[in-house]
Amino acid sequence: MARILRFAMVCALVAVAGAAQAQEAWRGTGKMSGKVMDPAGKGIPGVTVGLTFVDAKAGFDVVTDNKGQWKAEKIANGNWILRFAKSGFDLRKVQVEVGGQVKEPKIEFKMTVEGTDPQASVAEAMELSKTLEAEKKFAEVAALFEKLGAMYPKYPQLYAQAAQFHHKGGDFSKAADTLRKYVDTDPNNIEVRLMLGLEYIEAKRPADAWAIFSNVDTTKVTDPSYFQDAGYGLLRQKNFTEGWKYFDLLVNKYPATTNAVYFRGFAGWQAVMALEKAQQDTPEAKTKLEEAKADLQKYIAAAPTTQEADTAKKILESLGVKVQ
Repeated sequence: MARILRFAMVCALVAVAGAAQAQEAWRGTGKMSGKVMDPAGKGIPGVTVGLTFVDAKAGFDVVTDNKGQWKAEKIANGNWILRFAKSGFDLRKVQVEVGGQVKEPKIEFKMTVEGTDPQASVAEAMELSKTLEAEKKFAEVAALFEKLGAMYPKYPQLYAQAAQFHHKGGDFSKAADTLRKYVDTDPNNIEVRLMLGLEYIEAKRPADAWAIFSNVDTTKVTDPSYFQDAGYGLLRQKNFTEGWKYFDLLVNKYPATTNAVYFRGFAGWQAVMALEKAQQDTPEAKTKLEEAKADLQKYIAAAPTTQEADTAKKILESLGVKVQ
């Protein structure tokens, strides 16, 4: 135990020494200064300027005065990252070299009103997300991008980024609700609407999914795989009745999708087989089963050598249908 304690103390001392060295590494004989202004050119007081010396990954903060001016003295020559932050304004980051061609650089610029330019905030969020994602803190990453989405409504793609991390964390319903914000902002983006529909299926919200897919202008959809993926997802969930709708839509709207006939027949057959015996004898169920048989027979005739055709033959034989 004593050895362990001594080892832990040595490690702690090394860590403290390393931190102290990093703090000292940014010190030197250089200097820089600047002024931060609002869009009208008036100096902004109270802006926090975070200065990080790139080589040491350490630094310090200063705050602008009543005229928006700031300065940093006795600092090392080399590259510095400057981070300008104040509530009500967009985050801004710049890289500056001290002691280079300009020995004592003076940085003057105008900050934009919050909600105008998300570039620096997004870049910072992306960097932080790498660490959080490695720790599997997906909800925290999603919250970062949702907050940015609310701050920058002109950039609804941020909600897609947030939804992606909700999805990674397994919260499909939250992912769908977040992606919905993107759709509400940009309703003419067909691809995002279809992505939302698929997310609803992952969340086991078939009614919401069908409300999306059934109202999409299919003449503007060049890739029918969205409908296929929706149908496959529902079949995996054993929701055969809902899955049937998507393959029926494919058969009618995208007739070149040949296996859609097979899956419509397969889904119809499974939907009937999932019913109680008494329900299977209803006229509606019998009609559905006959339609499924016809679909499977049609597929066999069109693609007799495929694996699906072999499955279709076995299904039909189980139903007492002779297949040539």
